[in-house]
Amino acid sequence: MHPERVLPRFERSQIDHPIDLLNRNGDPRKTSYVVGLFAKTRETWHKFSNLEGRSYSPTAARLLKAEGLLEPQLDTESNPKELNSEEALKELSLGKSPRVRENHYEVRQHMAPEHIVTVMAGVEALGQMVYENMPYVKYPYMLDLEKHHVERLLLAAALHDLNKDIEFKATRLTLKDEDAGFGQAGYDLASDVSEQKLRIAGVPEKVIILHKAVGHTSCPEIEEGLRHFSTGLVDELIIHYIDDIVTDPNIIDPSITVAKNGERLNALDRRCIQNESKAVYAKYNEAWKKDPRNKTGETAFAQQRRVGHLVENYLASLIDVKDPLTLPQLISERIKENMQRRWDQRGQKPKNKKIEVKPFDEEDHHRQVMEERELY
Repeated sequence: MHPERVLPRFERSQIDHPIDLLNRNGDPRKTSYVVGLFAKTRETWHKFSNLEGRSYSPTAARLLKAEGLLEPQLDTESNPKELNSEEALKELSLGKSPRVRENHYEVRQHMAPEHIVTVMAGVEALGQMVYENMPYVKYPYMLDLEKHHVERLLLAAALHDLNKDIEFKATRLTLKDEDAGFGQAGYDLASDVSEQKLRIAGVPEKVIILHKAVGHTSCPEIEEGLRHFSTGLVDELIIHYIDDIVTDPNIIDPSITVAKNGERLNALDRRCIQNESKAVYAKYNEAWKKDPRNKTGETAFAQQRRVGHLVENYLASLIDVKDPLTLPQLISERIKENMQRRWDQRGQKPKNKKIEVKPFDEEDHHRQVMEERELY
Protein backbone atom coordinates (compact mmCIF):
# COMPACT_ATOMS: atom_id res chain seq x y z
CA MET A 1 0.00 0.00 0.00
CA HIS A 2 3.02 2.32 -0.17
CA PRO A 3 3.83 2.83 -3.88
CA GLU A 4 5.59 6.12 -3.11
CA ARG A 5 8.26 4.09 -1.27
CA VAL A 6 10.24 3.36 -4.45
CA LEU A 7 10.43 6.96 -5.60
CA PRO A 8 12.66 9.78 -4.31
CA ARG A 9 11.43 11.43 -1.11
CA PHE A 10 11.06 15.18 -0.78
CA GLU A 11 12.69 16.89 2.16
CA ARG A 12 10.22 18.76 4.34
CA SER A 13 11.56 22.07 3.05
CA GLN A 14 10.69 20.97 -0.47
CA ILE A 15 6.98 20.23 -0.07
CA ASP A 16 5.56 23.71 -0.44
CA HIS A 17 4.70 22.97 -4.09
CA PRO A 18 1.10 22.24 -5.26
CA ILE A 19 -0.13 18.68 -4.68
CA ASP A 20 -0.08 16.60 -7.86
CA LEU A 21 -2.77 13.90 -7.85
CA LEU A 22 -2.08 12.66 -11.38
CA ASN A 23 1.53 11.52 -10.96
CA ARG A 24 3.68 9.68 -8.44
CA ASN A 25 6.26 12.02 -7.00
CA GLY A 26 7.05 10.82 -3.49
CA ASP A 27 4.96 13.55 -1.84
CA PRO A 28 4.57 12.54 1.84
CA ARG A 29 1.36 14.56 2.09
CA LYS A 30 -0.37 11.90 0.01
CA THR A 31 0.96 9.02 2.09
CA SER A 32 -0.02 10.79 5.30
CA TYR A 33 -3.52 11.42 3.96
CA VAL A 34 -4.09 7.79 2.88
CA VAL A 35 -2.93 6.47 6.26
CA GLY A 36 -5.41 8.85 7.87
CA LEU A 37 -8.27 7.63 5.65
CA PHE A 38 -7.76 4.02 6.68
CA ALA A 39 -7.52 5.02 10.33
CA LYS A 40 -10.88 6.78 9.99
CA THR A 41 -12.53 3.66 8.56
CA ARG A 42 -11.30 1.60 11.50
CA GLU A 43 -12.74 4.08 13.99
CA THR A 44 -16.01 4.25 12.05
CA TRP A 45 -16.38 0.47 11.92
CA HIS A 46 -15.76 0.26 15.64
CA LYS A 47 -18.37 2.93 16.34
CA PHE A 48 -21.07 1.53 14.07
CA SER A 49 -20.54 -2.15 14.97
CA ASN A 50 -21.30 -1.81 18.65
CA LEU A 51 -22.15 -5.23 20.11
CA GLU A 52 -21.92 -5.46 23.89
CA GLY A 53 -19.12 -2.93 23.82
CA ARG A 54 -17.03 -4.99 21.39
CA SER A 55 -16.57 -5.01 17.66
CA TYR A 56 -14.39 -6.53 14.97
CA SER A 57 -12.62 -3.50 13.53
CA PRO A 58 -9.51 -4.21 11.43
CA THR A 59 -8.12 -1.58 9.11
CA ALA A 60 -9.31 -1.90 5.53
CA ALA A 61 -5.65 -2.13 4.47
CA ARG A 62 -5.28 -5.33 6.50
CA LEU A 63 -8.38 -6.74 4.82
CA LEU A 64 -6.93 -5.96 1.38
CA LYS A 65 -3.87 -7.98 2.30
CA ALA A 66 -6.00 -10.84 3.63
CA GLU A 67 -7.94 -10.90 0.35
CA GLY A 68 -4.72 -11.35 -1.63
CA LEU A 69 -5.01 -8.01 -3.40
CA LEU A 70 -1.44 -7.07 -2.50
CA GLU A 71 0.18 -10.21 -3.87
CA PRO A 72 2.67 -9.91 -6.75
CA GLN A 73 1.91 -11.19 -10.22
CA LEU A 74 3.12 -14.65 -11.19
CA ASP A 75 4.25 -13.51 -14.63
CA THR A 76 7.83 -14.79 -14.52
CA GLU A 77 8.67 -13.34 -17.92
CA SER A 78 8.15 -9.73 -16.89
CA ASN A 79 8.90 -9.94 -13.14
CA PRO A 80 10.99 -9.01 -11.40
CA LYS A 81 12.33 -5.98 -13.28
CA GLU A 82 15.34 -3.82 -12.64
CA LEU A 83 14.17 -0.93 -10.50
CA ASN A 84 15.82 1.71 -12.67
CA SER A 85 15.30 0.07 -16.04
CA GLU A 86 13.58 2.05 -18.78
CA GLU A 87 10.71 -0.46 -18.88
CA ALA A 88 10.22 -0.29 -15.11
CA LEU A 89 10.17 3.50 -15.06
CA LYS A 90 7.65 3.52 -17.90
CA GLU A 91 5.32 1.24 -15.93
CA LEU A 92 5.71 3.45 -12.87
CA SER A 93 4.73 6.50 -14.94
CA LEU A 94 1.57 4.67 -16.01
CA GLY A 95 0.61 4.07 -12.41
CA LYS A 96 1.70 0.47 -11.96
CA SER A 97 2.12 -0.36 -8.31
CA PRO A 98 5.49 -1.83 -7.39
CA ARG A 99 6.68 -4.00 -4.55
CA VAL A 100 10.37 -3.52 -3.85
CA ARG A 101 12.52 -6.61 -3.43
CA GLU A 102 16.22 -5.81 -3.14
CA ASN A 103 17.09 -4.01 -6.40
CA HIS A 104 14.03 -5.22 -8.26
CA TYR A 105 10.31 -4.70 -8.06
CA GLU A 106 7.30 -6.85 -8.80
CA VAL A 107 3.99 -5.59 -10.13
CA ARG A 108 0.95 -6.63 -8.10
CA GLN A 109 -1.84 -8.72 -9.53
CA HIS A 110 -4.48 -6.08 -8.96
CA MET A 111 -4.86 -2.32 -9.02
CA ALA A 112 -7.84 -2.60 -6.64
CA PRO A 113 -6.04 -0.99 -3.66
CA GLU A 114 -5.19 2.12 -5.68
CA HIS A 115 -8.76 2.30 -6.97
CA ILE A 116 -10.15 1.90 -3.45
CA VAL A 117 -7.93 4.68 -2.09
CA THR A 118 -8.99 7.04 -4.88
CA VAL A 119 -12.67 6.30 -4.29
CA MET A 120 -12.20 6.87 -0.54
CA ALA A 121 -10.61 10.27 -1.17
CA GLY A 122 -13.35 11.12 -3.65
CA VAL A 123 -16.32 10.22 -1.44
CA GLU A 124 -14.84 12.17 1.46
CA ALA A 125 -14.43 15.25 -0.75
CA LEU A 126 -17.82 15.04 -2.48
CA GLY A 127 -19.58 14.08 0.75
CA GLN A 128 -18.20 17.17 2.42
CA MET A 129 -19.24 19.37 -0.50
CA VAL A 130 -22.79 17.99 -0.63
CA TYR A 131 -23.54 18.03 3.10
CA GLU A 132 -21.94 21.44 3.64
CA ASN A 133 -24.46 22.81 1.16
CA MET A 134 -27.50 21.15 2.70
CA PRO A 135 -29.70 23.95 4.17
CA TYR A 136 -29.99 22.29 7.56
CA VAL A 137 -26.19 21.98 8.00
CA LYS A 138 -26.11 25.71 8.78
CA TYR A 139 -27.34 24.83 12.24
CA PRO A 140 -24.56 23.73 14.63
CA TYR A 141 -26.40 20.65 15.87
CA MET A 142 -26.43 19.21 12.35
CA LEU A 143 -22.63 19.05 12.02
CA ASP A 144 -22.61 15.56 13.56
CA LEU A 145 -25.00 14.36 10.85
CA GLU A 146 -22.64 15.60 8.11
CA LYS A 147 -19.69 13.85 9.77
CA HIS A 148 -21.72 10.66 10.19
CA HIS A 149 -22.60 10.48 6.49
CA VAL A 150 -19.01 11.11 5.38
CA GLU A 151 -17.71 8.45 7.80
CA ARG A 152 -20.19 5.92 6.47
CA LEU A 153 -19.25 6.74 2.88
CA LEU A 154 -15.57 6.28 3.68
CA LEU A 155 -16.17 2.83 5.17
CA ALA A 156 -18.31 1.76 2.19
CA ALA A 157 -15.65 3.01 -0.24
CA ALA A 158 -12.93 1.13 1.64
CA LEU A 159 -14.92 -2.11 1.31
CA HIS A 160 -16.54 -1.73 -2.11
CA ASP A 161 -13.87 -3.65 -4.08
CA LEU A 162 -12.66 -5.87 -1.27
CA ASN A 163 -13.78 -8.99 -3.16
CA LYS A 164 -12.00 -7.99 -6.40
CA ASP A 165 -9.76 -11.05 -6.58
CA ILE A 166 -12.74 -13.43 -6.48
CA GLU A 167 -14.59 -11.16 -8.91
CA PHE A 168 -11.76 -11.43 -11.45
CA LYS A 169 -11.57 -15.20 -11.10
CA ALA A 170 -15.34 -15.78 -11.24
CA THR A 171 -15.77 -13.44 -14.20
CA ARG A 172 -12.98 -15.13 -16.15
CA LEU A 173 -14.46 -18.56 -15.50
CA THR A 174 -17.70 -17.49 -17.18
CA LEU A 175 -16.24 -15.09 -19.75
CA LYS A 176 -16.81 -17.43 -22.71
CA ASP A 177 -20.23 -18.67 -21.57
CA GLU A 178 -23.11 -16.95 -23.38
CA ASP A 179 -25.68 -18.31 -20.91
CA ALA A 180 -23.64 -16.74 -18.12
CA GLY A 181 -23.68 -13.34 -19.84
CA PHE A 182 -20.04 -13.65 -20.94
CA GLY A 183 -18.85 -13.01 -17.39
CA GLN A 184 -21.89 -11.32 -15.83
CA ALA A 185 -22.85 -14.39 -13.79
CA GLY A 186 -19.37 -14.51 -12.31
CA TYR A 187 -19.53 -10.81 -11.48
CA ASP A 188 -22.89 -11.27 -9.74
CA LEU A 189 -21.66 -14.32 -7.80
CA ALA A 190 -18.65 -12.36 -6.52
CA SER A 191 -20.97 -9.55 -5.44
CA ASP A 192 -23.13 -11.99 -3.46
CA VAL A 193 -20.05 -13.51 -1.80
CA SER A 194 -18.78 -10.05 -0.89
CA GLU A 195 -22.11 -9.17 0.70
CA GLN A 196 -22.09 -12.36 2.80
CA LYS A 197 -18.51 -11.81 3.96
CA LEU A 198 -19.23 -8.26 5.07
CA ARG A 199 -22.25 -9.39 7.09
CA ILE A 200 -20.15 -12.08 8.77
CA ALA A 201 -17.54 -9.42 9.58
CA GLY A 202 -20.19 -7.31 11.28
CA VAL A 203 -20.38 -4.47 8.76
CA PRO A 204 -23.50 -2.32 9.29
CA GLU A 205 -26.31 -3.03 6.83
CA LYS A 206 -26.45 0.56 5.55
CA VAL A 207 -22.76 0.36 4.67
CA ILE A 208 -23.34 -2.91 2.81
CA ILE A 209 -26.11 -1.23 0.79
CA LEU A 210 -23.75 1.62 -0.07
CA HIS A 211 -20.90 -0.68 -1.09
CA LYS A 212 -23.23 -2.28 -3.68
CA ALA A 213 -24.27 1.03 -5.26
CA VAL A 214 -21.47 1.02 -7.85
CA GLY A 215 -20.94 -0.21 -11.38
CA HIS A 216 -23.33 -0.88 -14.25
CA THR A 217 -25.44 -3.42 -12.32
CA SER A 218 -26.55 -0.70 -9.90
CA CYS A 219 -27.67 1.66 -12.69
CA PRO A 220 -31.30 0.47 -13.02
CA GLU A 221 -31.95 0.98 -9.29
CA ILE A 222 -30.04 4.28 -9.24
CA GLU A 223 -32.09 5.63 -12.15
CA GLU A 224 -35.34 4.47 -10.54
CA GLY A 225 -34.26 6.10 -7.30
CA LEU A 226 -33.70 9.41 -9.07
CA ARG A 227 -37.28 9.29 -10.37
CA HIS A 228 -38.67 8.85 -6.86
CA PHE A 229 -36.00 10.69 -4.99
CA SER A 230 -35.58 10.57 -1.23
CA THR A 231 -32.85 12.14 0.89
CA GLY A 232 -31.65 8.67 1.87
CA LEU A 233 -30.38 8.16 -1.68
CA VAL A 234 -27.75 10.93 -1.55
CA ASP A 235 -24.99 8.73 -0.14
CA GLU A 236 -25.63 6.07 -2.80
CA LEU A 237 -25.40 8.71 -5.53
CA ILE A 238 -22.10 10.00 -4.11
CA ILE A 239 -20.32 6.64 -4.04
CA HIS A 240 -21.83 5.60 -7.38
CA TYR A 241 -20.58 8.76 -9.06
CA ILE A 242 -17.08 8.68 -7.57
CA ASP A 243 -16.61 5.04 -8.62
CA ASP A 244 -17.68 6.06 -12.15
CA ILE A 245 -15.13 8.86 -12.56
CA VAL A 246 -11.95 7.01 -11.49
CA THR A 247 -10.04 6.44 -14.73
CA ASP A 248 -6.81 4.60 -15.56
CA PRO A 249 -4.39 4.72 -13.83
CA ASN A 250 -6.73 5.14 -10.83
CA ILE A 251 -7.00 8.91 -10.86
CA ILE A 252 -9.80 11.47 -10.92
CA ASP A 253 -8.85 13.42 -14.01
CA PRO A 254 -10.14 17.01 -13.65
CA SER A 255 -9.76 17.96 -17.31
CA ILE A 256 -12.53 18.47 -19.87
CA THR A 257 -11.62 17.49 -23.41
CA VAL A 258 -13.46 17.94 -26.70
CA ALA A 259 -14.15 14.98 -28.99
CA LYS A 260 -13.98 15.17 -32.79
CA ASN A 261 -17.74 15.63 -32.93
CA GLY A 262 -17.51 18.61 -30.58
CA GLU A 263 -18.82 16.76 -27.52
CA ARG A 264 -17.28 17.82 -24.21
CA LEU A 265 -15.94 14.86 -22.25
CA ASN A 266 -15.04 14.63 -18.59
CA ALA A 267 -13.69 11.83 -16.36
CA LEU A 268 -17.03 9.97 -16.40
CA ASP A 269 -17.06 9.83 -20.20
CA ARG A 270 -13.44 8.74 -20.37
CA ARG A 271 -13.98 5.97 -17.80
CA CYS A 272 -16.79 4.43 -19.86
CA ILE A 273 -14.90 4.92 -23.13
CA GLN A 274 -11.88 3.17 -21.62
CA ASN A 275 -14.04 0.19 -20.65
CA GLU A 276 -15.71 0.04 -24.07
CA SER A 277 -12.34 0.03 -25.81
CA LYS A 278 -11.12 -3.11 -24.00
CA ALA A 279 -11.63 -6.16 -26.22
CA VAL A 280 -12.02 -8.47 -23.22
CA TYR A 281 -15.19 -6.57 -22.24
CA ALA A 282 -16.81 -6.57 -25.70
CA LYS A 283 -19.22 -9.52 -25.31
CA TYR A 284 -19.69 -8.79 -21.61
CA ASN A 285 -20.75 -5.25 -22.52
CA GLU A 286 -23.24 -6.43 -25.17
CA ALA A 287 -24.66 -9.21 -22.98
CA TRP A 288 -26.05 -6.63 -20.56
CA LYS A 289 -28.68 -5.75 -23.21
CA LYS A 290 -30.46 -9.04 -22.45
CA ASP A 291 -30.08 -8.96 -18.68
CA PRO A 292 -33.55 -8.90 -17.02
CA ARG A 293 -32.45 -6.02 -14.76
CA ASN A 294 -31.84 -3.84 -17.80
CA LYS A 295 -35.10 -2.26 -18.99
CA THR A 296 -33.59 0.06 -21.62
CA GLY A 297 -31.73 -2.37 -23.90
CA GLU A 298 -28.49 -0.41 -23.59
CA THR A 299 -25.05 -1.95 -23.34
CA ALA A 300 -23.49 -2.00 -19.86
CA PHE A 301 -21.16 0.93 -20.38
CA ALA A 302 -23.62 3.01 -22.41
CA GLN A 303 -26.10 2.76 -19.56
CA GLN A 304 -23.40 3.44 -16.98
CA ARG A 305 -22.40 6.59 -18.85
CA ARG A 306 -25.94 7.91 -19.32
CA VAL A 307 -27.06 7.21 -15.76
CA GLY A 308 -23.75 8.55 -14.47
CA HIS A 309 -24.48 11.91 -16.06
CA LEU A 310 -27.97 11.93 -14.53
CA VAL A 311 -26.35 11.42 -11.13
CA GLU A 312 -23.74 14.06 -11.96
CA ASN A 313 -26.42 16.60 -12.86
CA TYR A 314 -28.30 16.00 -9.64
CA LEU A 315 -25.23 16.20 -7.40
CA ALA A 316 -24.12 19.38 -9.18
CA SER A 317 -27.52 20.91 -8.44
CA LEU A 318 -27.12 20.12 -4.74
CA ILE A 319 -23.92 22.16 -4.52
CA ASP A 320 -25.04 24.86 -6.97
CA VAL A 321 -22.54 24.01 -9.73
CA LYS A 322 -23.68 25.47 -13.04
CA ASP A 323 -21.60 23.20 -15.28
CA PRO A 324 -21.93 19.57 -14.06
CA LEU A 325 -18.99 18.46 -16.22
CA THR A 326 -16.67 20.43 -13.92
CA LEU A 327 -17.62 18.29 -10.90
CA PRO A 328 -14.51 16.04 -11.16
CA GLN A 329 -12.32 19.17 -11.12
CA LEU A 330 -14.02 20.48 -7.97
CA ILE A 331 -13.69 17.09 -6.29
CA SER A 332 -10.00 16.94 -7.18
CA GLU A 333 -9.41 20.38 -5.68
CA ARG A 334 -11.20 19.40 -2.45
CA ILE A 335 -9.06 16.24 -2.17
CA LYS A 336 -5.95 18.42 -2.37
CA GLU A 337 -7.33 20.72 0.32
CA ASN A 338 -8.02 17.72 2.57
CA MET A 339 -4.51 16.40 2.02
CA GLN A 340 -2.89 19.72 2.80
CA ARG A 341 -5.07 20.20 5.88
CA ARG A 342 -4.08 16.80 7.27
CA TRP A 343 -0.41 17.56 6.64
CA ASP A 344 -0.66 20.94 8.33
CA GLN A 345 -2.32 19.34 11.37
CA ARG A 346 0.20 16.49 11.71
CA GLY A 347 1.63 16.07 15.17
CA GLN A 348 -1.20 17.92 16.86
CA LYS A 349 -2.39 16.15 19.98
CA PRO A 350 -6.12 15.48 20.32
CA LYS A 351 -7.93 17.29 23.09
CA ASN A 352 -7.78 15.32 26.31
CA LYS A 353 -11.43 14.71 27.01
CA LYS A 354 -13.47 11.55 27.35
CA ILE A 355 -16.11 11.02 24.68
CA GLU A 356 -18.90 8.53 25.09
CA VAL A 357 -19.48 6.81 21.73
CA LYS A 358 -23.00 5.58 21.11
CA PRO A 359 -24.50 3.91 18.03
CA PHE A 360 -25.91 6.54 15.67
CA ASP A 361 -29.71 6.40 15.43
CA GLU A 362 -30.51 8.37 12.28
CA GLU A 363 -34.30 8.27 12.73
CA ASP A 364 -34.08 9.52 16.30
CA HIS A 365 -31.61 12.21 15.25
CA HIS A 366 -33.92 13.32 12.42
CA ARG A 367 -36.85 13.49 14.83
CA GLN A 368 -34.85 15.68 17.21
CA VAL A 369 -33.85 17.95 14.35
CA MET A 370 -37.44 18.37 13.21
CA GLU A 371 -38.45 19.30 16.74
CA GLU A 372 -35.67 21.84 17.09
CA ARG A 373 -36.39 23.37 13.70
CA GLU A 374 -39.83 24.32 14.99
CA LEU A 375 -38.03 26.88 17.14
CA TYR A 376 -36.81 28.81 14.10
